[in-house]
Amino acid sequence: MSKLFYTDDELIERMIDFHNDNGRWPKLRDMVSPYPSRSVYAKRFATKHGKQDGFAVAVSLARARYNIRQELYEMMEEIDAEPQPKSWLSKTWDAIKAVFK
Repeated sequence: MSKLFYTDDELIERMIDFHNDNGRWPKLRDMVSPYPSRSVYAKRFATKHGKQDGFAVAVSLARARYNIRQELYEMMEEIDAEPQPKSWLSKTWDAIKAVFK
């Protein structure tokens, strides 16, 4: 059963989960159980980002977060840094989002 309410971050993370599970980014038809429905993405992200297709906006945000996360992991490997917990990446993501508001 799906949750009744998701935060924006949870929705983006679920889309990244889809990517990790399937090796590709979702299309509209892919967003069925156990993932939040496509209408949730369309409504949530269209209202926050103007008249653009909300689902397309969500995919773009998920790709950006995924790419940033991958680059952070690669940089940490290059400097031989200890792996950081997911909470650290969330804080880093929040800082990046704040720059683009």
